[in-house]
Amino acid sequence: MDACCGGLRSVVDEAPMCLCHAVTGDINQIMPEPINAGRIISSLPIACRVRLPLQKLAQCSSESLSSS
Repeated sequence: MDACCGGLRSVVDEAPMCLCHAVTGDINQIMPEPINAGRIISSLPIACRVRLPLQKLAQCSSESLSSS
């Protein structure tokens, strides 16, 4: 779990926009199997004690991701 939580911390600290790909479902385009992004976004931060950047997540949209 430490490696997973460390990875989540790195994404939150260094590239929070990448979380948008999980929120919008875009991440399923690159994963070998579909993932339940809602479950990950709701449970992983609690298990890892990592605070998600809610303002950044609220700005997520497919349109903004396609331009990045």
